[in-house]
Amino acid sequence: MSDANSSTSARRASRTALVEAGTMERLLLDLETGQRGFVITKHETFLQPWQQARSQLPAAARRFTESATSPDQRRTAERTARGVDSFLKDYSGPLVDMVRRGDPAASSLKTTTEGKERVDTLRAQFAQYMADERAQLAAHTDAAGTNSRQAVLAAAIGLATSTALVAVFTILQHRAVVRPVRRCRTGADRAAVRRGDEPAPRPARGTVLGLRHDTQATCRQQRRGDAAEPMGVVDDDDVDGHAFSMPNPLTTGP
Repeated sequence: MSDANSSTSARRASRTALVEAGTMERLLLDLETGQRGFVITKHETFLQPWQQARSQLPAAARRFTESATSPDQRRTAERTARGVDSFLKDYSGPLVDMVRRGDPAASSLKTTTEGKERVDTLRAQFAQYMADERAQLAAHTDAAGTNSRQAVLAAAIGLATSTALVAVFTILQHRAVVRPVRRCRTGADRAAVRRGDEPAPRPARGTVLGLRHDTQATCRQQRRGDAAEPMGVVDDDDVDGHAFSMPNPLTTGP
């Protein structure tokens, strides 16, 4: 269970890291798009996404680095966050100022190429970071699947074991209680038949406890019958149904 919880937490952390990385990359592209539109048109309205990205960048960079799921990923996130910050402070911000001053160098090939190279480098870092994070997420997902299968197997084994124990208990109960009781009742019924009595009524099927209590009396009756028969004890019915004559010792010859 702890392994399953650990895998779930790891997958959640990886997804959070991917979301924060995607947010940082989006802000980078907003900076790049806003500045390029401003360089081309010289209209401040094209700087709106640039200004929003600049205000959101510090908090996003902090979440990005804090969401890293391993020391290596954290180092990559910190390096990438520093690169985005450098792009804003060392290139994009000065470029906007150059356009506002009317500096023709703002639209030069050298300036444009520098900006493209910076953005391409940072996007490659984001791509590598997210590829590594997705690989970790896949590993955690596989581990979670393995843990789930193991949990199902363990539950199946536990159920089979419980069923087997119940079966063993039932067999032992039958041998220890039901079989001796049946033997005792059979003997009691035979003794009753020999005496000419009716066998005792049988309890309802399945009532083992009632069978035990009822048969205790029957077994005692059987033991009394078995002990009485060798001694020649006869029942009252036999006495009532036969006439016995006692010999007279005065008239009987030797």
